[in-house]
Amino acid sequence: MQLTYTNGSNLPSIKDWIANLEKQYTVVDVINCDAYSPNNIDLYNRIKVNYRSEFDQHDRIVLTITRDYHNDQYPAIMLQSIQTMLNEIDISNFFVCIISTDPEIDNNYDWIAKNISTDAVPVHLYKASGEYENKISTFTAYQKFSGFGNNSTIVNQMSDREKYLLLESKTFCILPWISQYTMPDNNVTPCCLFKGSLGDAGTDSLEEIWNNSKTRQLRLDMLEEKSVTACSMCYIKGQVYKDDTGFRASYNRDFIEHFKKVTNTNVDGSLDQFELKQLNYRPNNLCNLQCRMCSSNYSSSLYQVERDLGKTVIGGAFKHSNPNLLEQYTKHINHLQHIIFEGGEPLMMKETYDFVELLDKHKRHDIKLQYITNMTHTGLGKRKALDLWQNFTNVIVYASLDAEHGRGLYLRPGSYEWNQIVNFRRQLIEQRPDIFFCVQSTVTILNALHMPDFHRSWVEQGLVDAEHWIVNTLYNKEYLRVTTAPAYLKDQIRERFYKHLEWLRPLDPFGKSSAGYVAILNTLDNNDQFDPDLFWKEIEQRDTIYNVKLFRYFFQNWLTYLANCNIIKSN
Repeated sequence: MQLTYTNGSNLPSIKDWIANLEKQYTVVDVINCDAYSPNNIDLYNRIKVNYRSEFDQHDRIVLTITRDYHNDQYPAIMLQSIQTMLNEIDISNFFVCIISTDPEIDNNYDWIAKNISTDAVPVHLYKASGEYENKISTFTAYQKFSGFGNNSTIVNQMSDREKYLLLESKTFCILPWISQYTMPDNNVTPCCLFKGSLGDAGTDSLEEIWNNSKTRQLRLDMLEEKSVTACSMCYIKGQVYKDDTGFRASYNRDFIEHFKKVTNTNVDGSLDQFELKQLNYRPNNLCNLQCRMCSSNYSSSLYQVERDLGKTVIGGAFKHSNPNLLEQYTKHINHLQHIIFEGGEPLMMKETYDFVELLDKHKRHDIKLQYITNMTHTGLGKRKALDLWQNFTNVIVYASLDAEHGRGLYLRPGSYEWNQIVNFRRQLIEQRPDIFFCVQSTVTILNALHMPDFHRSWVEQGLVDAEHWIVNTLYNKEYLRVTTAPAYLKDQIRERFYKHLEWLRPLDPFGKSSAGYVAILNTLDNNDQFDPDLFWKEIEQRDTIYNVKLFRYFFQNWLTYLANCNIIKSN
C-alpha cells in the first residue's frame, strides 16, 4: 500500500530550501535520498565521504527526502537509516539538514531522536511543499553490516572477529586468499598496488607461489592486523578517500562470499586449495604510448625515452611474463569470477585475445572481463575487440584518459590521433551500450585545472555518464604531483573543483565520482614543497624529446604567473 500526501503550497519547495541554506551556510553536499534504498551501502558511503575530523560551524550536509517506507514495526525507515549512518560515521547532527515533504516528519524524527540518535543535538528539519510517498515495504532500517544486499546473511553468520577483519580493520585484505597479479617481469603480487613480490612466475609455478613462505606470511600478517610495508600505497589511498569505496574495502565487500577461505587458513598461513577467483593478467609491457606518468616497466615505448633521459633501464624494451601462464590459468577457468587485463596496452596483446577465446571455448561468458585501456586500439589484426566480446555479458572498460585533443596527446604522447579514441567510444555506444564504461583519469599539476572541463565536455558529448568518471592522484612522480603545486595554483584548483562539484553532485547519486574530487581537495592541504628546478628540468627534457611545448597546451594564466615569480621558465 502506498499513501501519497501533498504539503501546502505555502511551504518553500525543496529547491527553495536548498537555495536558502546555501545563503546561510557552506553546503558541502546535497544528497537526494530518493535515489537509494534505506539500507544501501552506497548511501552510507555517500554520507561518509563528507566526514571530517573537524567541521567549520557553518558547514552543512543537506539530505532531501520525498519518499519513505514503513512496516508494522517501524515508521520512516529511511529517516531511521540516515540517523543510524550518522551515528556510525560519527557526524554530529548539528551539521546535518534534512529537507522533507513528509507532513509528519517532526513526529517521526522525535521518535528517532529518542530511540536511535546517539547525539544530544537533533538534526535540522525543514518541511517542504510537494508530494510525499509513504510505502509499506519489507525494507529494514540500516544496521551495521546491513548494506551488503544478498550478502547480509553471510555477514550476520560471521563471528565478531570475522566481521571486524572484513569491515572494520584498517589493514586486512581478502586478495591474498583469492587473487594473483602477474607482472610483465614475472613478479607475482596479490594486486596492482602491492610494492614487492611474492614470487617469480618465471621460475616457480603459480601454485608454488600460492603457498610459499612470502604468501603465507602475508596472510598471517593480515590476520594479525599488522601493517604490511608492501601495502603502503593502499593505506595512503584509504586515508585520502576516507570512505568504503576504496580499493581494499571494495574487494572485501565484493568477495565476501569467499571469506570462509580466510576462516579456513592453516596455522602456517597456507591454504589447502589453490583456487583463483580473480586475476590480473598483464602478459607484457607492449604499448604504443609514452605517458609522462608511466615508466618502461609498463610501456615498451618508454624504453628509449628513459635512456635518452639518462636513466638506468634494466633489460630490454620488451618485457613479457612466462608464456605458460595461460596454461596454468586454464586450471582455474571453472572458479574464476573476474579477470583484469592491463598492460602496456591490453588490446595490442595477442595473449589477451587468446585468453578470452579460451573462455569463450569453455562457455564462461559470465566471467567479468575488465580492461584498462588507452582506447587507441579496437583490435589486433583481424581480431576485433567487439567481436571477441559478443558472447560475454559482463564487460567493463576503464579508459585511461587525462585530457582531450592536444592536451591529451601532450600528457600521453604516441602515434595516434585523438579522434581514434572518440570513434572507439562511439562504436561501444552504438554496438554494445550494455558495456560498463568509465573514464579513469590521473590528476597531475599539469591537468588539474582542466580536469573539470574535460569531464564536463565528455558528458555533454554523450560519451560518458557524469558519475562514471574516476580521478586519481599521481604519487610516484614528484615533479608532477598536484600536492606540490604552489599556493596560487592550489587556490585556482580549489575554485574550479568546488564549482565542478556543484554541477557533478546532482548527476552523481552514489557520490563515487565526487569522492575523487573531494579526495584531491583534501590532499591540497598537504605541505609538499614545489621544486621549480626539478619541475622545469623534467618538463624541458621531455618536451625536447617529444618536440612539443608545455605552454602551447595548458592555460597561460597560471604558467605566466609562475614564470613571473621565477618559479618556472617561460618558453
